[in-house]
Amino acid sequence: RAEARLALRRPRLALSDGGRSLALNPGMIDALRVMGDGHRQLGHAKKARYYYQLYLTRSSSDPTAAATRSAIEKAMQELR
Repeated sequence: RAEARLALRRPRLALSDGGRSLALNPGMIDALRVMGDGHRQLGHAKKARYYYQLYLTRSSSDPTAAATRSAIEKAMQELR
């Protein structure tokens, strides 16, 4: 649901969903990306970088996350 809200440009609602997901399951790395994307849409660069960095750290051993890691690294460059 958070993904759909991001696509609809509803970042506050996406952040709410992502935060709830992390509260229920702190190991859910996709929620970290959602949090980063939501903050980026709101113009909160520092918070976006924080969640993106957490995603990169926690997904480092997941080979299926390679494409997402690449996109996040690019987004982090744009936030600087």
